[in-house]
Amino acid sequence: MKNVFFLLIVVLNSLLFSQEQRKTTFFSSPEFGFYCGINFITILDIWGSFYFEGKTNLSSHLNLKLSVGYSKSYSSDTYNVKTYDFVSINNIEKYFAISYDVIKKEYQIIPISFGLQYSFNRNIFTSYTLVEFGYNLIDPNIHKSQSKPIGKYDSYDELPNGYKNEHIEILPNGSYSIGLGIGTMYRLSSVFNLDIRYLYKIDSEIINTHQLLIGFSF
Repeated sequence: MKNVFFLLIVVLNSLLFSQEQRKTTFFSSPEFGFYCGINFITILDIWGSFYFEGKTNLSSHLNLKLSVGYSKSYSSDTYNVKTYDFVSINNIEKYFAISYDVIKKEYQIIPISFGLQYSFNRNIFTSYTLVEFGYNLIDPNIHKSQSKPIGKYDSYDELPNGYKNEHIEILPNGSYSIGLGIGTMYRLSSVFNLDIRYLYKIDSEIINTHQLLIGFSF
């Protein structure tokens, strides 16, 4: 975690103190962009992402940005769960010891973020670095194997010791994140730019991911 904060400080310093000191009018050059790409942990774990972004200038090299989007990620935490089901029919109670495997945890995410983007040059190719802070709305889901019945019992006390726990797993429905990234824009015309960027997302509740995005800004 110390390394993350050190990297964040370095990026912020480059954004705030490396820019040229020239006069410019705040919010005089608004831009909008659409991005799509991949969200991944490793090359074997790849999912889709897309974003809509708006930004405006704070100086000739520094932009303030706001974005909203959608992405999906998985956490491949495979483990076995031993628990029980309780059934009561016509005042007859039965306890069923069961077992199943958790295969993976799925997170559908709507990220909302704001940040700063610093451009090193203004040419046909414009390279930049960025830092962003966000809040994620999360719709979680657990993928399980089919339950295996172990036995049927007339009371809770008859259950085997390993199956007496009522397994309730609470997944997050929101989280905070920090994104650190680099990118480059290629000027297609006086209005449109091709934008390619890489972003590393550090999340407070779920897995950290890499993002590779391509889009158009205007």
